[in-house]
Amino acid sequence: MSSRTLTATLPSDTLYVSGTVNGVSTTWTNTSGQTWETVAERSDNDVYVVDLTIINAVGTVTETGFTLYYGLHLITDRTQDDVVYVQTLAAKIRAGTATEEELAEWNESSLKGSYNHTDLNRVGAAMKYVSDRLISFGYDAAILPKMDWMETDIPAVSDMDLYLSNLAVLRSSFAMMQSTPEIPTDMNGLTYAEANNIEKILEDIDLLLTNISKAWAYSVEVYSGEV
Repeated sequence: MSSRTLTATLPSDTLYVSGTVNGVSTTWTNTSGQTWETVAERSDNDVYVVDLTIINAVGTVTETGFTLYYGLHLITDRTQDDVVYVQTLAAKIRAGTATEEELAEWNESSLKGSYNHTDLNRVGAAMKYVSDRLISFGYDAAILPKMDWMETDIPAVSDMDLYLSNLAVLRSSFAMMQSTPEIPTDMNGLTYAEANNIEKILEDIDLLLTNISKAWAYSVEVYSGEV
């Protein structure tokens, strides 16, 4: 069974970390500065649910969790109905009338009508994947997206500006399709359509790169003169 090395940026005063990845206990090691690393069994979908217990230098214990993604896990089909469902579910939770199934669904952080730390990690991982593909094709598209947002994190405006500027680096790397959407001007009041557009840009870049690689495959000498 293959493995995957996972990294996370934890608070600077972190002294000890323990926890699980996809329900399996793993050992975390401080590799440099605020970067902690573990090796986990590679999952079929390259998605890793991390639950950590963090102890800092003064003995304070914090429980936290987040999901790490690798590769492309894109959502481009959000609708207004998805947004309304999240709003309805949130109202039921506030009123104390949500069922156990609804509470479990909310806690999974996978609702398409919301946009949270899980989405930031998922899209950040997709940006890194697309960046690596662009660089392998010779394009200048180096970025360092954050891919380890935690539920307790509160993104600053500068964080979201960087999020969109990373996307801009990728989108401007080469000529896009006419149908490729533009980048949102900011993340304030993000709509479901804008959220779709962010991920559609990444999907389009990946498709174009795949088409380029296919074109190269059919232009090599082995196909010359064949019918």
